[in-house]
Amino acid sequence: MNFCELIAPPVGTARTQSYFDERNIQIIANKEEEIKELVQEMLEKGMGRLTYSDEDDILQRKYQEMAADCGKLYGDIPLVSNGRIGRNFLRRYASLLSSDAVQESESTIEM
Repeated sequence: MNFCELIAPPVGTARTQSYFDERNIQIIANKEEEIKELVQEMLEKGMGRLTYSDEDDILQRKYQEMAADCGKLYGDIPLVSNGRIGRNFLRRYASLLSSDAVQESESTIEM
């Protein structure tokens, strides 16, 4: 799934494991390395030692814009993501932000 498919209905509003099981959607846990990178990022930020590159800011902005567009599938109110996605996670999975991925998601999500 791309990011839009994860946050837009119906998946984004799912609350039970049975929902995923019935639709054969497998939840994949974050890898140890991904968790470690995120914790390191949070610690560095908390200590005032973290700087984000222009690329990081662009990826975050793309995520925010994508979330707002996909959130419109909930109604007239855009979805607002108040937190940052982990820097390395977003770099690693940047392809899931592509406009093609968002457009494909909009056409395949069933309400």
